[in-house]
Amino acid sequence: MIENTITGRTVLTNHNNVSNGGQCNGYTFPAYECEVSVTKPELSKNEIVIRTGKSSKITLKKTKFKVKPENVTFESTDDTKAEVDQTGKVTGKATGEVTINVTIAGVTLPCKVTVQ
Repeated sequence: MIENTITGRTVLTNHNNVSNGGQCNGYTFPAYECEVSVTKPELSKNEIVIRTGKSSKITLKKTKFKVKPENVTFESTDDTKAEVDQTGKVTGKATGEVTINVTIAGVTLPCKVTVQ
């Protein structure tokens, strides 16, 4: 097993969206079982230090897989200290520490933010 991977099962479908063991035009598709492993997403930074009123951006490390922006969510544990928009731009609001949680395909990655 390769480290830092996510493993799961998938259902195969044909161009008519007929899944394993299903029928299309009288033909029964055989059931296939697959195991799929993909590289677990990682953030480019796990920790950010910014000043009040300033911004920094949280991004994903580059992988060979494309991640659609609509499949990534950003959430601050305390919007009074640091806000984050859905592009990953973090803006310091008040002195303190906060965590920005980035969720991709059900995997949540934390980024510690210190606002000075």
